[in-house]
Amino acid sequence: MNHLFNRRTVILGTAASLLSERQARVLAGEARTEDPKHDRTFKIVLTDVKGTTHQDYGSGQFLAFQAVNDPTADRLQTVTLTPATFPQGTILSWNWPDDADDRVKSWNKIDYGNYLNTITPVPVISSKLNAISSLIQDAEISYVAPPDSANVALDFFLYTSESSTEQTMVCEIQVFLHTTPGARRFMSSLQSLGIYDAPAIGRSPPIKWTVARQQSNFFKTPYYLFRPSDESDQLTSTLDVKALLDWLRSANQRTGSIYLTGEEYFNGLATGVEPIRKSGSVHFHSLAVTYAR
Repeated sequence: MNHLFNRRTVILGTAASLLSERQARVLAGEARTEDPKHDRTFKIVLTDVKGTTHQDYGSGQFLAFQAVNDPTADRLQTVTLTPATFPQGTILSWNWPDDADDRVKSWNKIDYGNYLNTITPVPVISSKLNAISSLIQDAEISYVAPPDSANVALDFFLYTSESSTEQTMVCEIQVFLHTTPGARRFMSSLQSLGIYDAPAIGRSPPIKWTVARQQSNFFKTPYYLFRPSDESDQLTSTLDVKALLDWLRSANQRTGSIYLTGEEYFNGLATGVEPIRKSGSVHFHSLAVTYAR
């Protein structure tokens, strides 16, 4: 993996800080504690600062997670969520030095299912690609930050078996929803696979995706990257992930190669932000995944 995008060498550990915020509600003259699963005023803030490792919060088939490449770095990151509506309404915020280099500093995200062993409370069943009838993500995300501050992306791995370990990993696939100049430069240094023409679906009009391939990423497996060819943001979007995978299973018009066979296993994905510099936030107004076999 190119050192600029080695965001997967995160250091994992126990939760460092979990802060709960809520408005007290008084009934019949006495304070009472509401069930946070149903109380829309109850918020959880996962705070990441210098020296910490990671924090997470899971509910159903979704999990919020943040981690950093260098725990000694000066920073402030938060995940703010409401258990009653999670993952809807989740906000990922970051604050890194303004003059930081182009390396990705962390990977803060919302998982659906298994994302490299961060497993959601309700597991997502593994399936071979050729058995999947539908795999669609629909999201509405707002990005409030300078354009070069962070990437927003969907990312996932495929495996040779249901065990989904680093040893069984086949490849990594990343789809940029907001692409920094550094990410575009990184992709231009890789093998070009040409253009994937995605038809209109849901919130998304027809769109051309520039596709690149790195022969070996951090995990020593191929790494496929997609970004909008017109450099637009696709933050409010419907992504037909199955159609994208089918494109990698067909003969590539540029190289003549077929990159996936359909025998690979899928069991989850993540959508999040890769902070690089400066301050900003992304707000998940809505996030839903349709997965059928």
